[in-house]
Amino acid sequence: MSIKLLKQSSLYSVGKLFAFAAGLVSYPVLTKTLSVEEYGTVALLTITIGLMSSFIKLGVQQSIVRFKHELDKKIFSSNILALSLTLTTLTAVFLFLVGAMVRQYSGMNLFQMPVYLIIIFSSSLQALQSFCINLLVSSEKSVAVTILGIIYKLLSLSTMLVAILLISASSFSFILALLVADIIYFFILVFWVFKNEYISGFSFALVDKVVIRSFLLFGIPMFGYEISNMFHAFLDRFLIEIYLGRENLGFYSASYNMAKMISDLMLGGLVMAILPQYLSIWKNEGRSATELFLTNVNNVILLFLPAVVVGIFALSSDLLAILTTEQYKDYSYLLPIILIGTFLFNLGIIYSAGLQIQKKSKTMLRVVIESVILNLLLNIIFIPMFGLISAAINTVISYLWASFRFYFLTRQHLKITFNLLLLLRATTYAMIMYAVISSIQLSSEFGSLITKTFLGGFIVVFLIYIFEPKMRDNIISLIKSRLN
Repeated sequence: MSIKLLKQSSLYSVGKLFAFAAGLVSYPVLTKTLSVEEYGTVALLTITIGLMSSFIKLGVQQSIVRFKHELDKKIFSSNILALSLTLTTLTAVFLFLVGAMVRQYSGMNLFQMPVYLIIIFSSSLQALQSFCINLLVSSEKSVAVTILGIIYKLLSLSTMLVAILLISASSFSFILALLVADIIYFFILVFWVFKNEYISGFSFALVDKVVIRSFLLFGIPMFGYEISNMFHAFLDRFLIEIYLGRENLGFYSASYNMAKMISDLMLGGLVMAILPQYLSIWKNEGRSATELFLTNVNNVILLFLPAVVVGIFALSSDLLAILTTEQYKDYSYLLPIILIGTFLFNLGIIYSAGLQIQKKSKTMLRVVIESVILNLLLNIIFIPMFGLISAAINTVISYLWASFRFYFLTRQHLKITFNLLLLLRATTYAMIMYAVISSIQLSSEFGSLITKTFLGGFIVVFLIYIFEPKMRDNIISLIKSRLN
């Protein structure tokens, strides 16, 4: 790892930590105030907004990161602004028309007014927000991204609490609150971007169809990659509703949402920081430096993630007992399984590094489509037979397939060393930790959770300190350099 990556990812992680804290407030409010069926509806509505937002962007937000440093600032600003506004308008209108046609043949509440209009507006605003945030990420403005992320979480949390607790405990109140937060946040972002001149010197005369074409040629396959990833992440939820009903969807969504919160907390900062980092290292220092950088990052992840997964396995029952109702606690076994899948998803940004550098967006799209198809087939076969546990396991299997494919395809361009022995040692440390903390059961679930968390963390850190001297020295050196 590098001091710069540690600095950037740690700053992004502050925002992720705040998001996690906000989630710990909103999560019990939603699970305890809404019925299980309404919580399942909230999950479907947020999924739909995410999917439509990805469609509206058409992958162009990825082109911002990839091309910003290759073009003159005025040319880049003029073309990305023109393309972003045009795309958002046209695709939002298209989705509205599609929804109007579907509404005639479907009785789903999703396509009824005014729910569908709120979904369209929120999706469009989130797409524009993504363009703005990627401008900051591409400039490695981690402090600004962190501050803005905290602002958004405060807005969404406050509007949600007002809507659910004071107006109506319903899924409609939830998405209405989300729309209000998105509107306010959009204006804050636009003000920030233009005030700090991340977009400047706009001129219609500089809008060039060759530049626009380059953005689209890179972005559209990445759109396919992004939308396929989202289908992969959300497909099981739609199939669970079809096969098992809205109540089971609520139980599964509770574990999935908690797994995503934990995964974002652990890896979200790294995921946001690492792409600009390794692109910069590749450009300035070459292949060998990039390989060493990515290998070191991968080693640190392999060292700590087994302990996190095993720790959550030991803590999941206490965690959901505190944050949800007794009904959800009965499904706590899903949480650690889903967590493995969400970790594998986040690690794709590392294992696909060679494809990212070489702009092999079509290859990346192909891998994700393979994984989506695998996930679809496994869920269609096994969800009716084995229920929710099969959906969680299928998520892990399909993401594991994508990770293997990315890793071996990347090795055609970059050699990221996968240290299997390190992973086995890390798993051993995690199992030792589990053997100790699993025997702890206090009368208070909160006390049990806190005790297990701190004791488990101490055991893992102690074992790494004793048995991983090279990793220990590297981490200590990085921390000292950062503090200095």
